[in-house]
Amino acid sequence: MNRIALAVLISLGAPFAFAAADSVPAHTCGTIPEYPGRLGTDNQKKNFDKAYKAYDKCIRTYIEDRVATIKANETTINKIVDDTNTMVLKMRADSGEDLTKDKDAPATNSAGKQGAKY
Repeated sequence: MNRIALAVLISLGAPFAFAAADSVPAHTCGTIPEYPGRLGTDNQKKNFDKAYKAYDKCIRTYIEDRVATIKANETTINKIVDDTNTMVLKMRADSGEDLTKDKDAPATNSAGKQGAKY
């Protein structure tokens, strides 16, 4: 029975091996504008302010997009873990194992769900 559970877990985890190979996209905001310093002319300071505001807006948008992607990935992973734990517990219960005395049973997190905490 443990071999079946291991095979199921490995087969469900296979898509993550390919997803881990994806790289994080680099931002397309260009380089950080060069600060003219206190000796810069008024025109240089205005140009810097304009360039910096555009850069700042672009970087903040990039970060918000990355955070949204991370949260979506976290939600997907938690769903997969919950589904896998439910299936494994059902398989173990159907086989007649006593799950109440099993020290290897998935731990319960603070929300009352079983499985890994991601």
